[in-house]
Amino acid sequence: MKNPLEAAEDYTKQAGWRDLAELKCCMCALGLLLGLAVPRRWRKKAGRVLLFRKNEKTFQKE
Repeated sequence: MKNPLEAAEDYTKQAGWRDLAELKCCMCALGLLLGLAVPRRWRKKAGRVLLFRKNEKTFQKE
């Protein structure tokens, strides 16, 4: 069985730009639905985690 990252890389090499655009739209919609599902009392905490993770990825070097 392949590593999930290797399988994803193989798929992106085989897929056309339309397939990737459709996948990106679906992932965006999933993110919106998950964000709307967060209960009101946890929204501030979820926002902080998201902000922290975003900044963490910015400073990582390849």
